[in-house]
Amino acid sequence: MRILLLLTELPYPPSRNGIALINYELLKLAPKDVTIDILITGCKEDSGEVDRLRAAAPAINNVHFTGEPLSRKYRVGNLISGVLLGRNIFTQVGVREYLKEQGGNIDVVYVAPLMAGVDFRLTRPLFLNAVDSFARLNENAYLRTGRLRDWLKMALYRIYERRVLAAASLINFVSDSDLESVRRGNPALPLLNVSNGIDSTVFTPDERQRVPGRLLFTGNFDYAPNRDAARHLALVIFPLIRASWPNVTLQLVGRNPPSDVVGLQGVMTTGFVDDIVACYRSAEVFVCPLLSGAGVKNKILEALSTGMPIVTTALGIEGIGYLQEDRHYLLAEEPHVFSQKVLRVLRDAGLRRSLGEQARSVATQHLGWQPISDRYYEALRRVAAAERGEHHEG
Repeated sequence: MRILLLLTELPYPPSRNGIALINYELLKLAPKDVTIDILITGCKEDSGEVDRLRAAAPAINNVHFTGEPLSRKYRVGNLISGVLLGRNIFTQVGVREYLKEQGGNIDVVYVAPLMAGVDFRLTRPLFLNAVDSFARLNENAYLRTGRLRDWLKMALYRIYERRVLAAASLINFVSDSDLESVRRGNPALPLLNVSNGIDSTVFTPDERQRVPGRLLFTGNFDYAPNRDAARHLALVIFPLIRASWPNVTLQLVGRNPPSDVVGLQGVMTTGFVDDIVACYRSAEVFVCPLLSGAGVKNKILEALSTGMPIVTTALGIEGIGYLQEDRHYLLAEEPHVFSQKVLRVLRDAGLRRSLGEQARSVATQHLGWQPISDRYYEALRRVAAAERGEHHEG
């Protein structure tokens, strides 16, 4: 089977973001009878990164870059055209030419993420890994802020997802909550839920490195839900914890932390780090007070795998199967309740140990990338077979 991956960025390094991680693992774990071509929109070629990706993923045949930035025209223009016309009208010239030359040799086209700058009607048969629902992401933001801007984006993306997704043969959302939200808007859409995984051989605990009283939150803070959560944590929740536990510290790990939390007493901001595993190993409690967002949170998977006790809002653990409240994590929504549950974990070594061990067990037993990759390739085979008019068992 020959697959074309049409992506907005090279999935290397996999730590680039959650979508890059998914695509990297799919490439690395491709079955031996699969050949993969990659077409990259929106970024320039880096031959060193291409070579390193090839070394990790022998299934790769060709890697081609369009050389054209994925400009605002493709993102905003296609959103508007999708709402009004039911399709993306803007397709990069390089994408159109590549599909014209190679389309007949491709069994199935895999596109990720949703806003890829291509008319989906040109990519049959199409497996669309939408990953997250933009409509639901903005709905969660609107429910929290009440802002007209968030309501408008929610309304536009609801129409867009209902109309434009119909061009795909199969659409995946990593969160079952996102899937159900989209399904309510269009029950006829062919939807699939394959979640994210974690490499538990990399994200391993080391209890000897735990720093007493250290809390941890990670994320790319250019992303509004992470930025809002970091501010809420540092400015509202953390002072409540410090009032009862003066020696507690909070480490915020990730690009571009909010300027108004940098330098706060007890708050450490690292920016991007090369070895994020060390950060998970050195903290005692992972705190995730997300107020908005959508999809599965890789930060939670990483904390589970490194055996960390977790205190989170419901949005933090959304879409992750096998988890039970008070066994694998503690749940809190209000700042006062959140701070009290963090203090409870800090004070109780037995609870920290139990939560951490149970969390690690879920990661090692249920969240590995191999079975997740197998489900993706099974779905891709099914799409390819349906296009040929064949019945695919599985």
